[in-house]
Amino acid sequence: MRQQTGGPRARFAGMLHARVVTTPFFEHDSHHHRYSGIGLMTPAKLHCADAPRITAERAVTLQFAFDRRPNRLKGRTPSHRVCPTKVYINPLRPKNTVADPSFSAETH
Repeated sequence: MRQQTGGPRARFAGMLHARVVTTPFFEHDSHHHRYSGIGLMTPAKLHCADAPRITAERAVTLQFAFDRRPNRLKGRTPSHRVCPTKVYINPLRPKNTVADPSFSAETH
């Protein structure tokens, strides 16, 4: 984050200072940065349920490009990235699975 926002190297002076420094980063990350894991969409678009509409618009655009110049796309109809229905940072494990005994909190 420091590299992207030009933030300070030391600690924040307080809560207000932290918000002033981090708000531009989170604004960019949520509303402008597209992630490949969520179909090249922004988290805000996915959260606001715009993903199905955007995916449909992209499919129409890709089909138009293919119809106009099929040789440019090697004669294959292009496919678009499918947006996932659920997104997790750390997915929950099913209750019937056993945790890995070699992993312990003390060693990691």
